[in-house]
Amino acid sequence: MFKNYLVALFWILIVPGILPAQGFDTTKIDEVLGRPGQKSGDVYRVGFPRTDLHVKIGDIEVRPGLALGSWAAFSGSDEHAMVMGNLVLLEKEVNPVMLKLRAANFDITAVHNHVLDETPQILYMHYLGHGPVVELAKSLRAALSVSQTPLGKPAPAQSSEPAAFVKTVEATLGAKGSWNGGVLGFGIPRAEPITEDGATLTTPQGVAEAINF
Repeated sequence: MFKNYLVALFWILIVPGILPAQGFDTTKIDEVLGRPGQKSGDVYRVGFPRTDLHVKIGDIEVRPGLALGSWAAFSGSDEHAMVMGNLVLLEKEVNPVMLKLRAANFDITAVHNHVLDETPQILYMHYLGHGPVVELAKSLRAALSVSQTPLGKPAPAQSSEPAAFVKTVEATLGAKGSWNGGVLGFGIPRAEPITEDGATLTTPQGVAEAINF
């Protein structure tokens, strides 16, 4: 009898932690965040480009796809999910957004610069949260709402012919990039696995070398 109890306890407590994620209903995330994301393996990533900002470095205007893209990557299951990502914020938006995320028990893993000498000044807030996937999406939406980040359904991206330098850059890096919004982007994965709480992180979760031209 006691042996059977131990076996049952093993299946209840141990196995859920080693089984692969069962996934979650992405439509629930779409409804909360007001826009669709993109599924890549077991990860669902939603982007929030700061199309409201007009950032310049000298005389060069920084396009949203180059360095102004906030994002959230969800993984796990409906009840046991993880979200991690990066938010592009004006300096005045940092504290209000951080307070909202901390109130929802999110961890703030970094606040720093990605570019220098830009006008207006932009900061990048990296975060991590655990919990039911809908609650994570609601908390993220509440945090974004105290910034000026556009939250409506994004306008369709305008198509354009790839620039002449695309093939040259791809050949030099030995990797295939993606051309979107006038920006050539690369996500080059690390050679070694990177884990968080025992789960291997993937390129959409921000562990690749992001290079944009």
